[in-house]
Amino acid sequence: MKLRRIISTIIITGILLIAFCSCNSSGNEKSSSATEPTVEIEGLECDVFSISSENLKDGVWDTCISNTKNGSNQSPQISWEPVEDAKYYSVYMVDTSAGNWIHWKSEYLEETNLKLGWASSTEYKGPCPPSGTHSYEIYVFALKEKPSAKLNIFLNARCATFFKQVIALDLLEDGSKGNVVAFGHIKGTYTYGD
Repeated sequence: MKLRRIISTIIITGILLIAFCSCNSSGNEKSSSATEPTVEIEGLECDVFSISSENLKDGVWDTCISNTKNGSNQSPQISWEPVEDAKYYSVYMVDTSAGNWIHWKSEYLEETNLKLGWASSTEYKGPCPPSGTHSYEIYVFALKEKPSAKLNIFLNARCATFFKQVIALDLLEDGSKGNVVAFGHIKGTYTYGD
């Protein structure tokens, strides 16, 4: 009888230990995946890389990048590690709160560290929400070559089909897919009146 109690206690302790370890393991997986990029673009299958910016603090873009009375209309500083097999990079800033309004369009760059104010006024018009808080997202596409298709994405204009348009970046000269090696994404907000 005493032996059964000891065996039962060992079994119950083992089950509880396994359950406890499983819960802790699951929690660790969640915290490590929180740092993984979560953006996907439907129809685009490629790796994702990280972008950093000195002008994004706690999820809010600095006023200097805005096209407002308080801002300087300077493109934000952004940087990323060079992507293997990429020859060019295309950069877009999109106000997803305003039907994908295009604020930055610089195509076929070879640099991976763009300083504050790098883009010209023909490539960049800073955040200027008419009211409220808007979300401004930057996408950088790493390309093997210049795409064969022309994109209908225009600066300082709404592009409701932005995410469908960028799929054309993935087309090679022969019409096959695989031109986009990877893409990066970073986002922040800007509020009217800041």
